[in-house]
Amino acid sequence: MKNKQKQPFLKSVETGDQYPAGKVFPVVGIGASAGGLEAFCDLLAALPENTGMAFVLVQHLAPNH
Repeated sequence: MKNKQKQPFLKSVETGDQYPAGKVFPVVGIGASAGGLEAFCDLLAALPENTGMAFVLVQHLAPNH
């Protein structure tokens, strides 16, 4: 008989729901004004290669830009 390992679960902080690990990942949303491009670059350069997270970067630009 095979020894089946239990699959680890992640628990949602907001709802308490559990999801199989490896099936979900955090999505991080970050916004900045028109001058925030350098900060975006600095942040991305400082992050490890594999964070296990998805990043959505939103930059507000002036309407005439």
